[in-house]
Amino acid sequence: MAREARPQAMKDIARALARNGPEHDLRPLKSRKYADVPAATWWRWVKTVRDSGAPARKAAKRVKKHVAQRAKQADPAASITEAVAEQLPAVVKPEDVACTGVISAMDRIKECMDDANRVKEFCRTESGKIRNPKLYLVASRHILDSMKTAATISRQLMDAQRLEQFHRAILDEISELEPEMAERVLDRLDRLNLEWGAAV
Repeated sequence: MAREARPQAMKDIARALARNGPEHDLRPLKSRKYADVPAATWWRWVKTVRDSGAPARKAAKRVKKHVAQRAKQADPAASITEAVAEQLPAVVKPEDVACTGVISAMDRIKECMDDANRVKEFCRTESGKIRNPKLYLVASRHILDSMKTAATISRQLMDAQRLEQFHRAILDEISELEPEMAERVLDRLDRLNLEWGAAV
């Protein structure tokens, strides 16, 4: 069985390594397609393919093909930048998860704080004494919670802005690279997305 499977297995190993990099985990491929092949035989085949340099040649050929295809486009640099941008993790902003939007959410927080301040004022007598301590403390806690929520939203906005700046810096650097190097970066990002399940 192993001898019959060898030619196709070698092709599959080379394809997987060319597509996913030399350190790609080949155990899933073995268990999915070559479960009957003894482990020692399998890893000998893997070593043979890795040592042959075939995956690296295949990967280089694929990159050159992509470079040639991209060179035919109207703006190759913009094309590679757009392709890289698609591979970067999406910047999730508070308005993406809050249906009310950031401005509306901040307005609501301000309303909550204003209401709580009115409750606190209601709890005071004209002389300044607190006539309802329990309600006064509830209103004070509400103001504190509202301030924490506002700080969280503000921090998320700053984080999103920093991530956008980081993405922009990456894209600016890649746009300065030689086409083949830029294509290699894109290829690597694509492999990372497959490995980490971070495809966007």
